[in-house]
Amino acid sequence: DFGTAKKYYNESIQVNKDLNNLSYLAESYIALTNLFKKTGQIDSCLYYAKIGLSIYRKNGEPQGLLTASKLISSVYRESKNVDSAFAYQSMTLLLADSLNLTEKIKQLENIGFSEQLYAQQLVEQEVAYNNRIRTYAMLTFSGVLLLIGIFLFRNIRQKKRVNELLH
Repeated sequence: DFGTAKKYYNESIQVNKDLNNLSYLAESYIALTNLFKKTGQIDSCLYYAKIGLSIYRKNGEPQGLLTASKLISSVYRESKNVDSAFAYQSMTLLLADSLNLTEKIKQLENIGFSEQLYAQQLVEQEVAYNNRIRTYAMLTFSGVLLLIGIFLFRNIRQKKRVNELLH
């Protein structure tokens, strides 16, 4: 029912104004705009859509700006107002390009971050490998010293025995 939906959207607008919640306020205006669009009330549709667009602009929400400008463009196109439709369509394309560029930049940053993580993992693996080599070298050296000690101890005992037998 149009009347009930309009009532709830207006309540939502009031609540979001009271809470100073600009994101949801703009969404409420856009939802109300869609309601008026379905009923063919072009003037009300454009009025509320422009309010939503203004709030998105003030709040710096590019995705919301894109949504609102698409909606306004489609309303103007349906009402055969070609100049205004073209202006908002141009805005929509610029915003879409901007959002795509932002996404591509994020993707490149993620690639750079992944490369940094990979390089860090390689350094950690190299350090771990060098530590293992160092540990094995120390164990080997200790084993060799132990063998030399055992050999010397055995030789000294044999010399003592030989000396005792000779005396």
